[in-house]
Amino acid sequence: MSVQQCLNLINKLGRKRFHAYIEPAYEHANGVFKYVGRYIRRGPISERRIVGYNSQQVTIAYAHQEKHDKATFNLPVKSFIQRMLTHVPEKGTHVVRSYGLFHPNCREKLNLARKHLGQAPYLPTLEVPSALALLQHIFNDPKIGRCPVCASELRTVFIYRGGQAPRWKLAA
Repeated sequence: MSVQQCLNLINKLGRKRFHAYIEPAYEHANGVFKYVGRYIRRGPISERRIVGYNSQQVTIAYAHQEKHDKATFNLPVKSFIQRMLTHVPEKGTHVVRSYGLFHPNCREKLNLARKHLGQAPYLPTLEVPSALALLQHIFNDPKIGRCPVCASELRTVFIYRGGQAPRWKLAA
């Protein structure tokens, strides 16, 4: 599209009448705070709603069971993982990690509070398991992360993040 064609399109769209529906303001902000707070602080699904797994499907309990005929529904594993990954923030996105006593800078205050409650101090784990180890633990399948032909362990050589890689790396 040429520059003149682009300007013509912008002018044409500028003359078009758009109708937008704007929701009325909430009477109370409490509902908004609760919704946003739950979403920021927790993941897309609580662990207690995941009630079963049989290597083919994940069984999930409905959050509001009174609205459904059955108490649970099944998702294929691949679909479940895809849905979970849609909630992973993109690289560079600022998200709320922790606050208050749970912020890393407040470790002493947290341990003091735990001491007053008769709990052991919080000691963060230093070893982070690899993605492969987590997948093998979750799915209990030793073949995960292995080549289907020679059974050697697969390694991540390069991660392509759309449009950020030099052309020569895309061939690898």
